[in-house]
Amino acid sequence: YSADGVSEDYRGKELRWKNAAAEVRGIIQTLRSSLERNDESAQTALSKARAAVESIG
Repeated sequence: YSADGVSEDYRGKELRWKNAAAEVRGIIQTLRSSLERNDESAQTALSKARAAVESIG
């Protein structure tokens, strides 16, 4: 795509959009990792609670 006086402006906007998209992907990856760790913690807590209830007698 090429248009006098427009191409450079559009190219700059595309670069900003690309950078913003990369940041969003990074945020999503961080959230995904955090949720996976929380799931592991919840499973561990559930297992401990189950074992505690079973040991009551």
